[in-house]
Formats: sequence, structure tokens, C-alpha cells
Amino acid sequence: MKNILFQISGVLLIAMVISSCNKQEYYRDTGLQSGVLKENAYEFLQERPFLFDSLVQVIDLAGMKDILQNEEVTFLHLLTNLYGFL
Repeated sequence: MKNILFQISGVLLIAMVISSCNKQEYYRDTGLQSGVLKENAYEFLQERPFLFDSLVQVIDLAGMKDILQNEEVTFLHLLTNLYGFL
């Protein structure tokens, strides 16, 4: 019985080693990022409905759509105005 378990574990170990050596393209160098968005904050949120659909609805209901579309709004700017640091 121990011999069979030893053989099965050996086969599984060899299969794991062979499959782990398979190199896949897990890293793609896409170059340097500019760090500048070419859209305003509201458009950024609208283009990602799977993440921000509820937030866009709240922004629309609160009437803040114009603020996010017309001004350059960042969350860091919001923190500095609320807490007076940074």
C-alpha cells in the first residue's frame, strides 16, 4: 500500500514540476505611462460601469455631475480641503 502511494505521489510531483516549467506571457511591457487622464472624472467613472455604476447614480442624484465635468477634481484635492493637510 505504501508503495502505491509513493508511486502516485511521485507521478504527481513530476506532473507539477513539468507544468510549473511552462512559461506563459504573464508580463507584458506596455511602455511608460503618462500619468495624465484625457478625460474628466465623471467620464472616467462612466466608462467603468462594472465598478462605479452606483457611484455615478449617486453623483447624478446629488447634482454633482457639472462639478465633476467642468473642474479638475482629484481626491487628493478633496482631502486637502477637508482636513487642511497634504
